Amino acid sequence: QLDGEPGPVYNLFAFPAEDNFAGVKYPLLWIQQIRAKSTHAAQWRVLLDAAAYVPTQPLDLREVSPDFVALSFYKMFGYPTGLGALLVRVDAAEGLKKLFWGGG
Repeated sequence: QLDGEPGPVYNLFAFPAEDNFAGVKYPLLWIQQIRAKSTHAAQWRVLLDAAAYVPTQPLDLREVSPDFVALSFYKMFGYPTGLGALLVRVDAAEGLKKLFWGGG
């Protein structure tokens, strides 16, 4: 925190909407259940891996509202490989701070 006061601790719960291997679909209700565990001191964020889910199922982000959603363009469109997207809720973006720079 800029003012020196301790802020909340952030926790991340990540899960796939659909298992890529077995095809098991996990309850999207988990998103609200995990976020409901947030307190002022400990905030829970949820990342939904929807890569295997969205090619075959509609995903209404207004209804389930995870903080982050990972998508694979290859699984949705069949081309190109190696591309995807990370959707970030506006209120969750404030917690993303780049602490270091790297790369090669």
